[in-house]
Amino acid sequence: MMAVLVVPAVARADNAQPLNQCQIAGPASPQAQTAVAFACAAWRARTPYTWGGGHSPGYVGPTYGSVDWSDVQHSWRDPWIKGLDCSGFVRWAWYRAMNRDVLPGTALDQYRSSNAFQVYPAHNGGSGIEGYLLAGDLVFTSGNGSVADISHVMLYLGDGKVVEEWQSGEVARVTTLASRTTDGRLVGAVRVRNQGALEQPGNYSAANPAIDPNNPFAYVLAPGAGGGGGGGNGIPERMWATDVNVRLHPNRSASVVTNLPSPTMVYVRCQQHGESVTDEGYTNDAWSYLPDLGGWISNIYLQGPAWFSDVPQCGTGETDSSIGSGSSAPNGAGGPNRTWGTDVAVRSTPYTDSTSTVLTRLTGPTAVQLSCQKHAQSVTAEGYTNDAWSYLPQYGGWISN
Repeated sequence: MMAVLVVPAVARADNAQPLNQCQIAGPASPQAQTAVAFACAAWRARTPYTWGGGHSPGYVGPTYGSVDWSDVQHSWRDPWIKGLDCSGFVRWAWYRAMNRDVLPGTALDQYRSSNAFQVYPAHNGGSGIEGYLLAGDLVFTSGNGSVADISHVMLYLGDGKVVEEWQSGEVARVTTLASRTTDGRLVGAVRVRNQGALEQPGNYSAANPAIDPNNPFAYVLAPGAGGGGGGGNGIPERMWATDVNVRLHPNRSASVVTNLPSPTMVYVRCQQHGESVTDEGYTNDAWSYLPDLGGWISNIYLQGPAWFSDVPQCGTGETDSSIGSGSSAPNGAGGPNRTWGTDVAVRSTPYTDSTSTVLTRLTGPTAVQLSCQKHAQSVTAEGYTNDAWSYLPQYGGWISN
């Protein structure tokens, strides 16, 4: 089905009780506060565990997993589940905090990483570990408490609590540290190097983003946190290119708001599909809105995937339909796509029942422009089921994805 280069061990089920709040406690560095904020956002989004998830080379974030043949009962669905395993989870949280990949590899690799140092050494048992830890530290366990058999890692929140991805078929959870380090399972704990001085967590700071409960990954940073000297309202992403134009609309014919002469950090509020851009052999129609600069940048100039899993799709307030010359649609709105079916109905609403009117039919594979999408009625065809629908502005109606 797919190749996964890193093969971490599975975290087995236990009697730990999930808690209903994820938040930092006690003083922590700005970087640790950010790592905890992103980890808690993934918890709020109910990000699933998938074995091997988060270990794709060259990309840090949720990926499809693979089957753990020592635990097929729990993990046989993992190749179809996009998420993170325990080490992929802490790798992603600290990647977002440090803006570089500081914790690649398995849980054992992370315990031995040169980017971390021990704050609680191996074979010390489970007594008094909380006195050694700060929020953002990584806590490691194994079935017998030995370093060689490390099979699990968790992110410490402070106040005796941890957040973790823990087993196939489950989602991220918060629970107590004590419940996860019983029966001689505790190995030790490490702290990521090169952090700043300790600070008390605040509600609104660049290091500790506040989280919108309706958009778990929509971070609100303090004014001045953005790279352009403006509001800094968004998720930090890093550019790789030079001489990049930020444009008024998500297309290359729109007026230039400003120019970014060299790779820099930018703050992204949301993303949407616009005009396709080709550069360095890659083509991408995704654009991101930079609120502190008041304009759009093609995702092709941002490090990471073509479409960011942790950046929300633009809502009504930010959606920009002025796609421009890159679109062949009559009203110039929507990203290009192509249908594959025959006799496909374009409907007035994203449903196939009597509440929806057939506006037209596409007799064969057709180039179409999509301006947005939403979840609605599930449709099954050719053995596939999907509840996503896309709006076609040139037809004024909806088509099942």
